[in-house]
Amino acid sequence: MPINLLRKIKRKLFKKKKIKLKHELAIKQNSNIISIQGKLSKSHYLVKELWFFSRNDEENMKVCEISPSNEFNFTMNLDELYTYFSSDHSNVYDLYMKVSIDEQFLSPKKLTKLAETAEFIKNDEGRHNVEYFIRFGRFQDTLLKGATPYIKDDTNGLLFITLKGNLSFAVNTDVATRKKLQIDLVQSSKNLMKISGKMFTKNSLIQDGHALLKGRESNAEFEIPLEFLHQEEETKKKYGLNRYNYTINLQVDTLAGNQLIDEDIYDIFLKLKFHDEAEERLLRVGRPAFRAKHFTKEVFGFIGNTVSIFTPYYTFKQANLSLEVYHFPKKTFNYLMRILRWSWLLRPLNKRKDIWLVGERSYKAQDTGYHFFRFMREKYPSKNVYYVIDKDSPEYRNVEPYGNVLEFKSKQHIWYTLMATRVISSHHPDYLYPIRSPRFKKAVKGLKVFLQHGVMGTKNMVANYGKNAPGFNTDLFLVSSEFEKNMIVHDFIEVA
Repeated sequence: MPINLLRKIKRKLFKKKKIKLKHELAIKQNSNIISIQGKLSKSHYLVKELWFFSRNDEENMKVCEISPSNEFNFTMNLDELYTYFSSDHSNVYDLYMKVSIDEQFLSPKKLTKLAETAEFIKNDEGRHNVEYFIRFGRFQDTLLKGATPYIKDDTNGLLFITLKGNLSFAVNTDVATRKKLQIDLVQSSKNLMKISGKMFTKNSLIQDGHALLKGRESNAEFEIPLEFLHQEEETKKKYGLNRYNYTINLQVDTLAGNQLIDEDIYDIFLKLKFHDEAEERLLRVGRPAFRAKHFTKEVFGFIGNTVSIFTPYYTFKQANLSLEVYHFPKKTFNYLMRILRWSWLLRPLNKRKDIWLVGERSYKAQDTGYHFFRFMREKYPSKNVYYVIDKDSPEYRNVEPYGNVLEFKSKQHIWYTLMATRVISSHHPDYLYPIRSPRFKKAVKGLKVFLQHGVMGTKNMVANYGKNAPGFNTDLFLVSSEFEKNMIVHDFIEVA
C-alpha cells in the first residue's frame, strides 16, 4: 500500500473529534415553563442574555438575563411572555444569545468583522469586552423534550427547531413542517413483505401508529403492524430534529383474516399520532433508496386454492410505494412459475412461430390495438397474432369473432406473452402482461411496439411517454407524420 495512502488512513483514524463552540443544549417544557440549558465549549465565551428577534419587524426584545458564564440556564414563563402579545398578534421570533468575550481572545480578523455590529465595553483590565449576538441553535448535542403548543386565552405559542437546526418561537402562527419518510429496504419471503426505513419528524415525537393499506378502486383499508424506534443519539447530532427507524410487517396471507382481498392497486401509508398534533396524520410511504428501488421483489400469499401475488412498484411522479395485487388459481400460478423458470430455453424453440401479442388495457378493445388486430386477422389470417382481454369485459365481443383471443391471466396468455416476438400496444406494453412484476417484465423479450392512441402534439405527453418516463419501455414508436416524428425525436428522446 502506498505510504501516502497509509498516512491518510492513519490521520483519519486518529483524528480527534472537533468540539464545536456551541457544545450542549437541552430544552425542556413543562406546561408554561420552558427551560433552556446548555454549555459553550470555551470558558471565555460568557452567555448573559436571551433575546427574541422578530422576523416581521424590528420588534426585538430581551426575554431573560443571567450571570455571565459559558454554562447557561434560561427559564421562560410563557404566561409572563404572552402579556407582550395581543390576541391578533402573529409572528415568528428567532432566538439569540448575547455573549461577552474579552477582546484578547478574539483574532484581529474577528474583531474587524464585529466592528460594526458588536458593542465594545471597557473592562477593569483596560481592555474591551466585546458583546454581540449568536443565533441559538445547531449545538453539537441537542436534546428537546416536551415542546408542545401552549395556549392561554387567545394566544398560541410554540418553541420549535427550524429545518436548519436553530431555535425559534411562533406566536399564533402555524409552523407545522412536513414529515418525511425514506424506504431503505424491502424484503420478500413466503407470505411476508418487510418494509423498513427512516422517518424524519422534525419537532414532533411519535406516540402511536400503524401502517395502512388503501385500495384505489375498492376503497378497502387494512391495518398493518408497525414498529418504530426513536434514534436518540442521531437526533442529538441533528440539532434535536427527530429521527426514527420504522418497520412494516405485511403478512399477506392473514391480511384480511384468511380471506382474499380484492385485486387492486393498494397505496401504503403510516397513520401516526404525534405529541404536538390533535389529529392523527397520514404519511405516504415512499422515497426509496437505491437498494430498495432496484432490489424489490413480489411476495406470494397462499389462501385456499388461490395464490395472491403482491407486486411492489413505485408511483410515476412521487416514487411512493404501491402494491398491485393479482389472484391466480394454484395450478395457473404453478404453471406461471414453471414457464417463467424455463422461458430462456423455450423461447428459442418457438421463435419461428413469430408470435405477436396485441392489446390495449386488459378490459378494452376499441382503440388502435383493436383496429390493428382486426386488420391483421382480416388481411393476414395465418399470422400468429393474438389479442389479450379479460373474458368478463363487455368489449370481449368486439374481438371474439376474429379468433386468436387470449383470456387475461390464463395459461395461454402466460405462454404467448413469454414466447412473443412482438408486443404491440396502444398503451404501456406491460398492460398486456398477466403480471407486472419486475421478474416477469425482465423475462419478456419481444420487441415492444407503441401504437399510440391519438396524435401527439395536442398535449404535452413527454412525462408519460418520454425516454425517461418511469414504467414506459418501448422499442418502436409509431408516428403519423414527419412532423410528429421530429417532435418525438427531439422532445421525447433527446430532452426527456
